[in-house]
Order: sequence, then structure tokens, then C-alpha cells
Amino acid sequence: MCTQMPRKNKHASLPKTSVQLRTKDLCEELLRMCSSSIDPADGLTYFKNMQVITTELSILQKDICMIRNLPKSDFERQKFLLKLKSRLGTCFLKSIDFRQTDDSGFGVFSAEDIQAQECVLRISMEHILSAQSVIAYFPPTLRADPLLRGMENIALSLSLLHELSLGEKSMWCDYLCKQFTCLLFKLHCCLDSLPTSYTTVMYLSAEHMELLSGFPIAGRIPCPNKQLW
Repeated sequence: MCTQMPRKNKHASLPKTSVQLRTKDLCEELLRMCSSSIDPADGLTYFKNMQVITTELSILQKDICMIRNLPKSDFERQKFLLKLKSRLGTCFLKSIDFRQTDDSGFGVFSAEDIQAQECVLRISMEHILSAQSVIAYFPPTLRADPLLRGMENIALSLSLLHELSLGEKSMWCDYLCKQFTCLLFKLHCCLDSLPTSYTTVMYLSAEHMELLSGFPIAGRIPCPNKQLW
């Protein structure tokens, strides 16, 4: 009887930067495929090519996604869920509970009857990290700054830096960082769930800008920026 050894992720030993670059290339290729017209005669080939890309993306992200940081034991999972419930309790309009459902994992149970079309969960803007929500908490001087009002990514960057400085006191602590150390005002953060870099429309190539045509964001790009490409 031949015993097959478990298959090892060939990307597991790659540096994080290499994984990010490969992920970026695959995402760009996937975006190009999704924005191109499809010839019905080549439909099967198109599907197979897309399957190859999405499969490699899934393998790449397997060892670096946030799932690996989730609690493993049932006790740890329940403790984690109860912590989220206490922090975001105002979002639940009905009394809810988390319970283990045999082999199906944890489930969300209501402790009271729910009528048809009745709202159970409502997420307020204070629990959404967006430019509009973070600017509302800025001092008047910052809210009046034309750079912050014109470039949402600047406002979000400032807000993220502030949340990082709060450490475990931040409402976004579980999402932003797994490790946080503050020593003599020097911050060392492990941002596993956030990208290490991003590209703004100021630096997009003409090819990338063409891919944005038809999307709502294309109409929001200031005219001076469009002249760059």
C-alpha cells in the first residue's frame, strides 16, 4: 500500500514581501481578466485560467490570513465571541447567545422570539472605519484642513496611527494588530491584517486607470490627477 505524504505549501517558506508581490501580480491579472470581453468559444479556457489564478491566491493567503489568529479551542472561541459581544453589544437589538452546536461549530442563538422582517442586528457608523466616521472625531483644526477633506486616505491613515497608539484600548485592536509594543514613543506593530503599502490614483498607470473606467470611483478622481496619465 502506497502512503502519500501530505502536500506542502510551496509558498510557505517565501518571505512575506515575495508573497505580497506575487499576490499583487495575481490580483492584477485577475482584474484584467474580469474586465476583458469573453468569446463564448473560449469560455472553458477562460474559466480554467481564472481557476488557476484563484487557486494560487487561496494557497498564497492560506498561511498569512487572519484565520490563523482565531482561537482554536471551543473555550477560547466562546471567550473571544463573548468579548466581541460585550464590546459591540449595542449593535444587537435582540438578546443573543453563542452556543456550540455539536459538529457544526458555534452558532448565534436568539434568547427571545423574532418576528418576520424584524431587525436583529444594526451596525452604526461608529463601528465602521470610514473616512466620514473618523473625520467626525477629529479636532476642528484637522476637520478644516483641505488635505484631509480632499484625500480620504490621509484621514484614514491618521486615524489608524491613532488607533495603533491606543493599543489594546482601541476598538479595532483585534483587527489591526496581533502584537503591540510601545517603548519610549517608538511603536513596533505587527499589522498582519493590513497591507504594508498601497497605491493612490496619483501614481496609477494609464493601463490601471483604464481598468477603473465604469466604476464609481473613476468619476471621483480630481481632474488634475487625471492629467498625470
